[in-house]
Amino acid sequence: ARAGKMPQERSKGPSKNQYLQQKGHMRQLVYTTGCVTATLLVVGVMFVLTGAVALTYASQVTQYKFIYMDATPSSTCPDGFANGGVCTVGINLDSGIPGPVYFYYTLDGFHQNHRRFVKDKDDNQLAGLFDAQDTMTQDPVLGTSQSFNSHSSCSFQNSYVVNPPGGRQEGYTIYYYPCGLVARSVFNDTFVLRDSSGVAVPWTSEGVAWRSNADTKYMSKDETWLRQNCYKLGGQVFDNSGFGESLRGFQGTGDATKSRYDCWQNVEDENFNVWMRAATGYSFWKLYKIINQDVPAGTYTVEIAGNFPVGAFGGKKGFVISNATPFGGNRVALGVAYLVVGILSVLGGLFFFGMAQIRKRGAKPEIRYPEAVVRMQPPKAKRTMLGGCVPETFTLSGHHHEEVDAKRTIVAPAPPPRAQG
Repeated sequence: ARAGKMPQERSKGPSKNQYLQQKGHMRQLVYTTGCVTATLLVVGVMFVLTGAVALTYASQVTQYKFIYMDATPSSTCPDGFANGGVCTVGINLDSGIPGPVYFYYTLDGFHQNHRRFVKDKDDNQLAGLFDAQDTMTQDPVLGTSQSFNSHSSCSFQNSYVVNPPGGRQEGYTIYYYPCGLVARSVFNDTFVLRDSSGVAVPWTSEGVAWRSNADTKYMSKDETWLRQNCYKLGGQVFDNSGFGESLRGFQGTGDATKSRYDCWQNVEDENFNVWMRAATGYSFWKLYKIINQDVPAGTYTVEIAGNFPVGAFGGKKGFVISNATPFGGNRVALGVAYLVVGILSVLGGLFFFGMAQIRKRGAKPEIRYPEAVVRMQPPKAKRTMLGGCVPETFTLSGHHHEEVDAKRTIVAPAPPPRAQG
């Protein structure tokens, strides 16, 4: 301790904090009949109105579904066309669809929600941040250390080895960009919608992905980096890769000594972003294109280039043409669910209100405390300077004491008279 300053002694007694000593105020909610009845009625009315609005909007949705490929021999498009063939499907729209119109592809039997499937991707690679996490690896030919990423988050479809000519025994490892099962299994069937005169209906992929994902989660490397580090670029079909026209014709450096990435897909492509957002079930829709105009009634054809086989797992492929409302697409089930819950809540509120009118509760009991006389024994009687002394007894009106609790009387009101039957 410093000179002139006495050290403070730490108290060995219990803490005086009222929260540590559990002396804080307590409140207990009492659910009265009126409170419960009012809550059920208000919630029920709100749910009924919401359900009625949802059903009204659902009746304004025009939707057409079509399955163009399944595992049966009577499939519209045979399974063999999924190896690059083209299948044409004719559809008839009985009524026009007000815009904007949304074109979805559907997939049944594909378990995109499997645990090992969902986790097999590299988020840093998708966000374009993998340069900061590169590991130094020794090149056996050049004898120098170079910075390449192993992308260990991708357990499957991570990389492959190429053996350049020249008798070199060790091959060069080429990493997929992007890597992983989720990315490498992207749905790559393409569609073209044509009207009765054979003119392609204009549509766009802009806006099919969530803005929060497209702006932050999926960021591609710039063109300069791609031209220097891509051993291959564009995949099998450049038009399906999502890269811009400035890279058309560039198929990669082909030099595995300095370029170690197979840039087969542009991670900023919005259709790719939609696929990477895993579905919760084995049967799902995913948005493919948006038609920013009305689609009149008539006969249309859909030209489908098949690249995604489903025969191996017994799946189905199809497409949906539909418009949407503030409640989404054809959400009849959502409206019915709101109506059912709302009606049950209203009926519950009416039941409790009726029971409260039939069985009225009596008034609350009244607790009366008598006038208490408390005797106190002081440690030592002291006389005051004026000759008086400390009083030994005094009277408190309504004093709440342990001795008083035993003497209190509870006066309960008489129960209300029952109605004569």
